[in-house]
This record gives sequence, structure tokens and C-alpha cells, in this order.
Amino acid sequence: MESGSGFLNFESTYSDVTEDWEGQYSGLINWKNEDETFGILASVTQQNRSAVSEYSRTENWQYFCSETPFGACGETAVEWTQLETVDGRTIQGYAPFAVVIGEKDEERERLGYQLTMQWQPTENFGLTFNYIGSTLGQNSEIIEQNGYQSDFWTSLSSAWPTFCCYKETMITDFRVDNGTITMLQMEDLDPTDDNYLASYAGGGFIYESESTSDTYDIEMDFSGEGWDARANVGSTKSEGGITRGVYQRFRATNGSTTSWGWDFNSSQVLQGEHNGYNAFDWHQPDYAGDHSDEETYAQLDVSFDYELAIFESFDVGFKWRDHEVARDNSNAYFDEGTPDNYGGDYWWCTTCGYSWHHDPANYPGADVVATWVGQGESLTGNAGTGTTGLMGVDWDTFDTWVEGNFDEAISTNQATVFNVKEEITSLYVQGNFAMGAISGNIGVRYADTKQEAITLDDIDGLRDETPEVRKGGNSQVLPSLNMKWDAADDLVVRASAAKVMSRVQYSDLGASLFWYPIQGGIGSGSGGNPDLEPYQATQYDLGLEWYFEQGAILGATLFSKDINTFVVTDSYITNLNYDGTQYPVSISGPVNGSDATSEGIEIFYQQAFDWGGGVFANYTYTDTSLATLESQDGSTRRIPLTGASENQYNVSAYYETDDWSARVSYNWRDSWAAFESNGKTVFTDDYGQVDMNATYSFSDQLQLNASVV
Repeated sequence: MESGSGFLNFESTYSDVTEDWEGQYSGLINWKNEDETFGILASVTQQNRSAVSEYSRTENWQYFCSETPFGACGETAVEWTQLETVDGRTIQGYAPFAVVIGEKDEERERLGYQLTMQWQPTENFGLTFNYIGSTLGQNSEIIEQNGYQSDFWTSLSSAWPTFCCYKETMITDFRVDNGTITMLQMEDLDPTDDNYLASYAGGGFIYESESTSDTYDIEMDFSGEGWDARANVGSTKSEGGITRGVYQRFRATNGSTTSWGWDFNSSQVLQGEHNGYNAFDWHQPDYAGDHSDEETYAQLDVSFDYELAIFESFDVGFKWRDHEVARDNSNAYFDEGTPDNYGGDYWWCTTCGYSWHHDPANYPGADVVATWVGQGESLTGNAGTGTTGLMGVDWDTFDTWVEGNFDEAISTNQATVFNVKEEITSLYVQGNFAMGAISGNIGVRYADTKQEAITLDDIDGLRDETPEVRKGGNSQVLPSLNMKWDAADDLVVRASAAKVMSRVQYSDLGASLFWYPIQGGIGSGSGGNPDLEPYQATQYDLGLEWYFEQGAILGATLFSKDINTFVVTDSYITNLNYDGTQYPVSISGPVNGSDATSEGIEIFYQQAFDWGGGVFANYTYTDTSLATLESQDGSTRRIPLTGASENQYNVSAYYETDDWSARVSYNWRDSWAAFESNGKTVFTDDYGQVDMNATYSFSDQLQLNASVV
């Protein structure tokens, strides 16, 4: 770059969901001395973005089947007594714990800045310093309407006469398709009795967060006769988190709900009628979190131009990384200053580490709750949400009421507290060879990983003061071979074989075990798994490429992967001990899967035409076997391989001249297995996306860009 040159960029984006125009601005400037041995480059980017999304979702599927709870049918480990309608019809099949429709409104403000300095005193030595910094402010508001299982799992006419919440069934109609309860309708047929629907609610979430990130890196380049070397040392750190997070659930109770249920074949999957929200659960009074992610690293890579037999050169390298991730979260509770006060005038606590519920004897009154709740904006209905709009929350009015009635007390949210330390040492050696028309490389990498996860588990909202320290690690020897054969001037054959790995996410390793029991029922919880093995596979590729004219290629690659281990989220029933009593608990968390294969073919085509146009296209077919999943409760079953789509393709066409260019692209993939839940696989639907962009150059200094996604 010429000294003193740079650029300015002004961008505005319009979203048809938010109906907002939003800006992004960036600039870059550089300077160097006359001898061109020292230079400085600086840049800055500022961006504002908002996003609105609609969704419908379900939670924690379970099977209703038999006359006896907890597994008498033998269909799955997660079973409940069969449901019955008010007229005595029995219902068997899978049903979700909760059905939810919602809308998320998110606003982000980003600021990024970068400084690079280079010094090249001699041809054989260079020094580069990089600094990258960023700040992010992110505010989110989520509005949800939900119905949850308490209204029908306690409507089991023959189950648990001593169960705490047993009541007569209110189910009036249902539909079962292929073992799934796709429609269920409940009605309060007698509003004058005490047997009323209580589990139809609306929820409001608000999150405000701030974070910063800083990265410092020094790179040194050396060279001598027959060798080149590059060394890197640096550190990176990010910190921040949620400064405020509030979740309130408003309920239509005490006879206010007249009916609710779901119909997955409807344009609004969750349906219900009520006379207004007249109570609320204070599920998350005020949540905050301090998060940090820090790594220090050092790396050295050396290349030798040394001929030995078929080898022309050799590469060796070393890298060391010391990484630590910490999560520390807290909740603020509002009572008479005592978060462990079970007998407070306004609140009672079911799980003091997480959830407070309003005392029914001291509701502020439906007239007060009504001042907090209003009707939200209408929805598109494209996600099964319907178009009538969800409830809104007046947070300012709610905060004023809270501050005028309660004191604040702080407690730690143990469910999300963890600290994971990881030290990684890697070594590699590679030989680069050539034998006439055949060339390639062969090498091996050794990676040693040591891990330590420190958690504070939480049972029934009670903090475990003794940290749970779990140590682990693994060593991997990863050989690889890559070969290329120039079979003709326009024909290339490629082959490769390698053993590969990918490490596990820190949250999967370190999340604390958090669960609560239910007397006479199945409790729920979640947690990480410090014993997870990394993703591991052995893979083979064989490809053919035909360069049939200048700027054009047609090719195909066959691939086969033997997947030894991978990570999948699973829910399973296990028995956990609390105060000397065993409770069945549904735990959701990451586990290892194993013994899967993935085979297929990729076909790709690219061509540039003389008149300025061109096309890119590729198609991938993947055939995967079932994988083995061994849950932490010891059970084993075969499941689909997560993340794999059978068919994927991408097509792009473009046209360009000296002054302007335009491109349109379409990407599509089949549905894929996302995660496991209580013995069943949850799939993500197929997905397609179209992108268009165009560029016009007014001059060498001024360019206009436009794009549509």
C-alpha cells in the first residue's frame, strides 16, 4: 500500500422483519517510512444491528403409555401412566413437557479496532505486532407464550393417588399420529370448582450484556541458507457478561384460563383462551454474570530445503497453549432481604438457587399485574406462532413496583458456574515429496491435552460449598498423507488419508450439575461432562479433477470417514441421591457417541465464460450409518449421526465488467439430526438461503455495493 492511503466505508442495512435501516462504518489508514522498513496500519469498524425472530418449540418429550408409571411399557425409559379424556378415552404416545411460541428482539452495538506495526530491518528478519480489540453491547427482549405439562401429567386418572398435584382430567380431545400426540385440547368445564387449569402462561425475558476482547500477537520471521522460520507469541482475553437479566412468567390462574392445548398441524401450534394474566412467578429476579476466556500461546514453525531420497523439503513445528475459561453468575432476589426465607409474606421458594414463586395468599392483584402486561406487535405466523401477537411487558412499571416493595439480596447461581483449565502441547513433522508426476506430503502430529474442570454443583437450589474438581486429558497421534498425480495436462488425481480430531466445547466439559427432585414424579436437571472424549475420526478421500478449459473445472471426490467418537446432547432418566432418598431425575447434557461411518461423493463444477459471466456449483451426497450412544445411565442404543445432511448443494452465477459485477447464490441442505431427548432424536428441518449482491465502481477510489440475503 502507498503510504497515507486507506479507505472509508459507509453501509446501511434494511431488514424486512425489524423494518429498520441500520448503519455500519469503517475506515483504514496506513503509513510507512521512505525506506519501507517500518510501517503502521490502523483500522476501526462500528456497527449497529437489530434482529427479530419468531419461533415455536417444544421441551423434554416423554411417553405416556401404561397403567403403571416409570417404564412398565418397555417402550422407553421415560414413560408415564396413560392419559385419559373426560369421557374415558385413553391416550398413548409421545408428548412434550411444554409447548412454546415466542419472539426475540435483539439489538447489538459493536466497535472493533486494530493496530499493526511491521519492522523489516534486513531481508532475513522481520517483526510484526498485531493488536485487535473489540467491545460489544447486546440487549435482548424475549416474549413467550407457553403451556406446560403440569395440567396434563397430573390428569392421570389411575396414577399416584398421593401425588401432590393430582386432579381430575380436563382433556376433551386429542389426536395421535404415528405414536405422537400431535393435538391435545383441555377445557375447564366447570369454572366454579377448584379444579382449574393453571399451566397456561406468558413469559418475559430481558437481557443486557457488555463484553470486551483484546488480542496481542508478536510474529518474528527468520531465514537463512536453506531454511525459514516463523515464531509467534501472544495472548488473548475476553471478559464481560450479562449485566442484567430478568425473567418473569405471568400466569392465567385461579380459573382465568378457560382452555389450552396444542395442534402441530395448525398455523398456531399453541392455542388457548384466558381472561387475563392475574399472577406471576418470579423465576429469575435479576441475573448477572462475569465471564472470562483467556489464552497464552507460543508457536514455532521451521521449513528446511533439504533433499533426501524422494523428499524435497521438511517442516517441523511446536505449539503450546494455556487456556482458561471461567463463568461466575449471580441472582438478585427481592424479599425481606433474606433469599432463604421460605415463609416470606410475598414469596415462597421451591429452588432457592433459581426460582421464586409468588405466594397465592399475597398476590398484588390482577389489576396490578395488568399494568405490567400488554399486547405485543402482530406476528408473521411463518413459524407456527399465529399472527395475533404475544403479550408484552412494561419493565419500567414492573421495576418501580419491585423497588417500592422489596429489598435486594444476592445469591450465586450455581447452575452456570464453572472454571475449565486446558493446557495443550502439539508437535509435528512433515516431509514434502515429488516423484515425476506424483507429489505430496506425509507427516504426523502429536497433541497432548491436560484438562481440569472445577464446578460447584447445585441440588434443589442448595449450593454445594465444596468444589468438585475433575481432571482429565488425552494424547493423540495424528498421521496424514496427501498425494497428487498429474495424470495429464488437464487431469489431476488426488488422494488423502488422515486421522483427525476436534476438541470439546468448554461449556460441555465444565457446566455444573444442577438438578432438583420432585416428590412422586420425575425431577429435571442439566450438567456438563468432564469425561468427554474429543471428536475423533479416520478419513479417506479420492478425487478426480478435469480442467477442460481455461478457468474451468469439473471434478468429483469420494470420501469415507470412520467416526470413532463425537459429542451429542442427550436427556436420560437416572436416580440421584438427595438427603438419603433416591429420586428419578431427567438429566440433559453432553455425552459421547461412537462407531459411525460417513461415506459419500462431492461433485463440483466451475466455469468462467468469455462474455463476463460464470458459474460455481457443487453437490454432496452423504450416507451415514447409525452411531452408538451410551448414556451416563449405562444404557446403549443406536442413533442417527448428528449434524449430517444426506443432500447438500450450492449454486452461484455471476456477471462482471470493468465497472460493475453481480452475483446470485443459493445454498441448501437436507434436514439433520440435532440432538437426543429421552430416547428420541430431534431433527432440524431442511434449510435454504438465497444471497444476491452487486457492485458498481464509479472510479478507482469510489465503489457502491448492494446485497440481499
